Amino acid sequence: MDPNGIVTSWNSGAERVLGHRPSEIIGRTADVLFPPEEPYAAAEERRNALAHGRAEDERWQVRKDMSRFWASGLMMPLADRDRGFVKILRDRTPQHRSEQELQASEAIFRGLVMSIPQLVFRSRMDAHLTWVSPSWTEQCGLSFDESLGRGWLNAVHPDDRALCLKAWNLPTGSSTDHCELRLYCKPQGGYRWHQCRVLPLREDAPGEGEWIGAMTEIHELRTLQGQQEVL
Repeated sequence: MDPNGIVTSWNSGAERVLGHRPSEIIGRTADVLFPPEEPYAAAEERRNALAHGRAEDERWQVRKDMSRFWASGLMMPLADRDRGFVKILRDRTPQHRSEQELQASEAIFRGLVMSIPQLVFRSRMDAHLTWVSPSWTEQCGLSFDESLGRGWLNAVHPDDRALCLKAWNLPTGSSTDHCELRLYCKPQGGYRWHQCRVLPLREDAPGEGEWIGAMTEIHELRTLQGQQEVL
C-alpha cells in the first residue's frame, strides 16, 4: 500500500483469505479490512510502523463478505518510505478460538475450585505440588509458596507422611486411587482425617505428566467408625 494506505499490490494469498480480487481492491483504501467500529486502527498501525520500523498485532479483520476472522499481522515500511508499506497477514481464527476455549475452561475450573469445600491441588507424579487452591491455604495455614513442592507435607501428621508418600508412588491410573491421612486444620487447631484422591490430567498417559487431586474431610466418619469398632 502507499503511504496513505491505498492498496498497490495484492497477491493470491490475500485474495484467498480476504475475498477481494485484485481488480476490486487495488486503488482502494486498505482501511476496509478493519472492523467499522475501529475507524482509526488502520492509520494507527501505519503510524506505529513508521515510528518503530514495524507494527505487529493480533485483531479481528474483515473479509469482503463482512465476515470476521482473527488475524496476526505484521506491517513494515518499505526501504523507500515514500513508497509506503508492505503487510503480511495470517488467519489465526482456529488457534484463537482454541485459546479462548482453553481460557474459558480454566475460568470454569477455577470458579469450581473456589466454590467447593474440598482442598484441591495440582502436582507432579513425585508428589511435588505445583498449585493449591485458596481453600487449602486457608484450612492448613500454609501459604501458597510454602505448600509447593513437598512443603505441603508439613501440614500432614508426622505419623502419616511415609504412608501417604508410599500410596502416592504406587502405579495408578484409576480415579479411585486414594489414601487417608490426618491433615492439620488451622480453624480447628488440630489434625483431622481427610481422604486424598488423585488422578492424571491426561487419561491417555496414566502415571505421567501432571496430576490433579482433592482432599475431603472425613473426620466425623472416621470418628464414628472408631466408635463402632469399640462397640
